[in-house]
Amino acid sequence: MPQRKLREQIAHEAARLLFEHQEQEYDRAKRKAARLIGMRFRHRDMPTNREIRGQLDRLEFVFASNGVERDPRKRKLAAVRVMRSLIPFSPRFIADEDEPSISPRVVASHDNLPDVLAFLENNGLTVWLSPSSTEEEFASRGQVAIDVDGTVPVEVTLVPSSRTAEDVAPYGAETKSLWEVESALEEEFPESDLDQELAGIEPHPDRFEAMAQLLEPLEDVRQEPVTHPEGDALYHSLQVFTLGLAERPDDEELLTAALMHDVGKAIDLKEHVEQTLALLEGLVTHRTLWLIEHLPDARLYGSRELPTSRRRLLERSEEFEDVLLLAHWDKDGRRRGAEVKTPNAALDHLRSLDDATYWEYAERDECTGPTSL
Repeated sequence: MPQRKLREQIAHEAARLLFEHQEQEYDRAKRKAARLIGMRFRHRDMPTNREIRGQLDRLEFVFASNGVERDPRKRKLAAVRVMRSLIPFSPRFIADEDEPSISPRVVASHDNLPDVLAFLENNGLTVWLSPSSTEEEFASRGQVAIDVDGTVPVEVTLVPSSRTAEDVAPYGAETKSLWEVESALEEEFPESDLDQELAGIEPHPDRFEAMAQLLEPLEDVRQEPVTHPEGDALYHSLQVFTLGLAERPDDEELLTAALMHDVGKAIDLKEHVEQTLALLEGLVTHRTLWLIEHLPDARLYGSRELPTSRRRLLERSEEFEDVLLLAHWDKDGRRRGAEVKTPNAALDHLRSLDDATYWEYAERDECTGPTSL
């Protein structure tokens, strides 16, 4: 596994341990995270505390923005809904009441990752994979994590048919069948209608609302006046989006990158790219993440400051022209007094591209000057 991906995986797992109060110290969380994912502890592979903090901020944001509760009943309902979709793959619920994870955890067994992903999506569920969760990773590690979006997101761990849920469950945690989880819910709340409650679980949270909450703090982020004479980071982001809208109005992923490329500045101005990627993971597509990740190199393209290896990486990508276009908008989106879209209008446009049935694009606040920000 590439070192960067390994660091990301350890940082994510360490942040989860800290978030769930299983560990209180960053160093201990790193070591335990490395053990949990089956990696030998090596200092050169370990993420920095800042990297873990970025993942921790993302977990806290997701909890707050999606209104996720630690209500055991809601967690089990969400797990049951996903398990019903996974019946052909022998799903098991990981019941760890003493140390509940951020998401309900389900283990499924099958030897083909794409088949499981397609099956979930065909059942109306939205799934996300981390960049490291590939078929190759599944084959080498013997497991892979699949995030299923919903009002309460569910984490599905897929293992080969030769392994069991007990092989990947935390120490001391029980695993339960779908029937056992449903029976426990019906026994606990005999007056409730389980099927009716499950029908009320919304499978697709509004990611645009989450993106709006990420944009809001940028209004208070003041940038270096020499390189950003336009002022705050929100005004700059809206300028970049407005420029993109004029040239590529139907490219949702590229426009999302234009609008959201600086949201990490609300956490860390110096390492904002890493923070941005952590905040947006699960909210945007992998193409959007790639465009944002490589925007700094695209800004340097053609100069001696960009190493040859990174220049060639850009040139070999099918997104080469688009990331250069994004860099062009980013460079031009730094004018004082420029007319821009409002955050609501920008997100409304993205929503209209995401869902063709979405209500007609509102023109009530389509354009405004910087004073409205």
